Amino acid sequence: MQSPSTHPISFAVGNKNIDYFVKIRFFPIFQNITNESYKNELNKSAVADPGSNLNIYVIGGDVKNEKLSSLNLVEKSKDKFNEEEYDPFSFRQIQHPTTYGETLVNFLKSLVGTGVLAMPYGFQNTGMIIGILGTCIIGFISAYCGNTLVRCSHILLKRRKIPILDFAGVAEQAFLSGPQRFRKYSMFIGKFIDLFIVLGTIGGNGCYIVFIASNLKQLLDPVMGEHSSRIYMIAMLPLILLMNLVRNLKYIAPFSMFANAVLGSGLVIIFYYITQDLPPVSSMPLYASAAQLPLFFGTAVFAYGMIGVVLPLENDMKKPTQFLGVRGVLSIGVCFTAVLYTTMGFLGYLKYGEKTEASITLNLPLDEPIAKSVKLLYSVAVLFTYPMASYPAMQILHTYSSKRFKSGSVLYLLRVLMDVLTVFLAILIPNLGAFVSLVGAVSSCLFGLIFPPVIELLTYYEDFNYGRFYCRIWKNVLIIIFGALGFITGTYFSILDIINFDK
Repeated sequence: MQSPSTHPISFAVGNKNIDYFVKIRFFPIFQNITNESYKNELNKSAVADPGSNLNIYVIGGDVKNEKLSSLNLVEKSKDKFNEEEYDPFSFRQIQHPTTYGETLVNFLKSLVGTGVLAMPYGFQNTGMIIGILGTCIIGFISAYCGNTLVRCSHILLKRRKIPILDFAGVAEQAFLSGPQRFRKYSMFIGKFIDLFIVLGTIGGNGCYIVFIASNLKQLLDPVMGEHSSRIYMIAMLPLILLMNLVRNLKYIAPFSMFANAVLGSGLVIIFYYITQDLPPVSSMPLYASAAQLPLFFGTAVFAYGMIGVVLPLENDMKKPTQFLGVRGVLSIGVCFTAVLYTTMGFLGYLKYGEKTEASITLNLPLDEPIAKSVKLLYSVAVLFTYPMASYPAMQILHTYSSKRFKSGSVLYLLRVLMDVLTVFLAILIPNLGAFVSLVGAVSSCLFGLIFPPVIELLTYYEDFNYGRFYCRIWKNVLIIIFGALGFITGTYFSILDIINFDK
């Protein structure tokens, strides 16, 4: 991949002109920071110490663009200013900042998707006790890792004196703060994260397609004759291609609002069905085979896949300090979600037992109009969320393609290619339960459980502030081991389940 070129830019700082060799990493999804605000921020730093020899570098794409969203400094000022005096939030110029309540709603919408429908199947792989404990523990660790990522972002923003960073930018700056031998990999790690965000989006959208095809098969086979779910996946491809060619979020938003309304009302109906005529809890197994635990782990981590949205949501808040803390958006949102996931998993498994399907919608009766309408509306709603779920990956593709190609048609070609790959992956893995577990084990473990503690270890290396008895090191090492075990075992057993599905 072609590396971006370096562009010298001269700013008048105090009574002297200083050249800043700048590379801009541009992510249109945020559209927050202007050149003028960044110039003012640099001027403020220089005035604070006019004798300092500033040597600023930034990584990324196109200097000519007026709006920047992630400014990644490679080299700090040679005279380190007081980090506590710099407030990155005051330099953010957000067109439409979100309040605490709006951010909480957006956070819940990003969490409560198809993952909640898979929780009863997750409980089937663990039993009641491990299901309840595991759901709460994984939720706590996922929230802690999200908290870690945002805290490290704040530290790095103050240390580098820049207003905003995305996930890849935080990782790059963390590697630049770590030991000398890690710093040369900073650019690579940013591109690696971008690549896996795209691959993770393909995997997650593949799960959506399998979910829709499984529900449509139940509804349409009695009318049209029995067909493989793969036929329904292929039939969806033209519609997916048309929807995903829309680049403006303004045209996608109405479909997303409809999907949110359907998903909310659908959950209410599902809870009605799974609370009717329940057997006694004593009739259900409290534990399951240890070999099934990795499948539950992948399902739960997939459901708690929040790590990709925490920084975008925090970056767009009117008061970003309200995102963290006991009563912050992250804590309240995960607590609510943990209760919802645990309740859905417990009641769904209690209702259907060993007949629990990979999505609880597949267990709803086919002879009742309301249940059939839930299956259909859920399928349509998930289909309508597809363009929004693809949007971050599409922005990354836009960023990299615009550096190499001038024609806008290349981006549309990349969108088509991504959709075709997604459907092809779904056709290869029509086993919904194993597919969800695989995506959770690979993508969610890597980004949600392994990268955040690595980022924290590297961020604190510069000041070597690891706490008494190096507790911060031990804590992060344990989380990394936990995530790595889940990654290895979850991937292995999910692949085995996929291989055995058609046998």
